[in-house]
Amino acid sequence: MYLLAEFQRAGDAKIAPGFMFDVMICGPWFCTLHAISFSMGQGGKVKVFGRKGSWTDSRTSPEGWQELAIGDPTLIAGQNRLQLPRGEATMLGPYAVMGIYLTFLEGADQMSYSDKTSQTNHKVLSEHRTLSDGMRLLCLKGRVSGAQPFSVGTHGEDRFFVGQIEYSLE
Repeated sequence: MYLLAEFQRAGDAKIAPGFMFDVMICGPWFCTLHAISFSMGQGGKVKVFGRKGSWTDSRTSPEGWQELAIGDPTLIAGQNRLQLPRGEATMLGPYAVMGIYLTFLEGADQMSYSDKTSQTNHKVLSEHRTLSDGMRLLCLKGRVSGAQPFSVGTHGEDRFFVGQIEYSLE
């Protein structure tokens, strides 16, 4: 089953040079992440990292993180979608947590996020099935990161991803 999780802004729009957050599959299914979409205030080059386990275990070190995608050529202002590679790095087991890190490599530092819990919509994109309770990808709290990769951002409070994640359940 191919699905789309849309995490909408709640509260005022905020921008940052990078963002770390966790995703979790809430149920006894295996999940594969296929693509991630996000909004930027101006163009720039973005890199996406992933890790098994929470971002909180390795916030300031590249150790344990794996490069998943790079926005190349440079991404534009507005909504952008990055395809993620298929394989072990983008798979989650039942009830597993995966850290996601979006960071600017050059250019803009205006990635949108929210300071309040995101409102979430889930859509089934294939196979005329309905989505039962628990068959959802959860987006957990995150933090703003600094202008340099793996540097700490200006806020120490919880923040929330705004964007879309395409995924499948098996």
